[in-house]
Parts: sequence; C-alpha cells; structure tokens
Amino acid sequence: MSPAEAGAMGAVKSWLESRGVRVDRTGNGILSFEAARDQCLVEIEPAGVVRCQFGVDLEELRDLIAGSATEDLGEDELVRAARYHLQTIAKPYAARLTAGGFAEEYDVTAEHAVIGYVHPVDLSQPDKVLTVLGRCLEILGK
Repeated sequence: MSPAEAGAMGAVKSWLESRGVRVDRTGNGILSFEAARDQCLVEIEPAGVVRCQFGVDLEELRDLIAGSATEDLGEDELVRAARYHLQTIAKPYAARLTAGGFAEEYDVTAEHAVIGYVHPVDLSQPDKVLTVLGRCLEILGK
C-alpha cells in the first residue's frame, strides 16, 4: 500500500470512528465494520472498493434446514436456500444500495454464500470515499 493510500485509509478509519463505528483493520490493510444490525460486513479495500456483504455459512444453514432429519440436502438445494435466505436479509437495503451506485454480486464456495454490493472508490479522493461511506451508513443504519 502506498503512503497516499495508507493516509487515505487512516482518514477513513478516523472518520468512521468519529461517528461511533468500531472499525477493524486486517493485516492487508482492509478496514471493516458491522452494519445493518450486525447482519452486514462492510469492507473498505486499499485497492479502491467498498463492499457490503451479507453472508451465510453453508454448514450452519444445512443444519438449520435439515434439523434432525436423516435425509441429506443436495448442494443445489442448499445453494438455492442460501440465495433465498440472503435475498431476504438484504432486501431492505438492496434497492437503495443499487440506486446508490453499488453493483450486486454473489459468491458461493463450499463453505459460504455471500451477496455483496460493491462500489469502486478512488482513494486519492478521500471526500468521495467518505460520500460513499456516508451513504452506506445511512442505508445500513449504522
């Protein structure tokens, strides 16, 4: 991360904390915080991306759906159930996020399913980054 990017990320972190948001920083410089009643993880990446993610652990979802049933849930059924579950969680925020310039994306691995809303930002223009984050905080109710 360049010194300019590090400075911008530091300014973003300070701005969020001044609004009462508890921000974590990973070893690779990503800033993150929880929003939407802790249902959404928001990340600000040094590469210039703000990402709002709603996710579900597939094993937990499988256990929740199957309960004590002995029948195993197929992978396609599990992914369909995960997508429905995530759409239900994200529904109150989805239209406003997409109207705010965020693009919707899905990510499904063997371990988890995530619906994310991604907005590119230019860290050389911190005011524009803060505008995107302000919109994010307004929409997600943090």
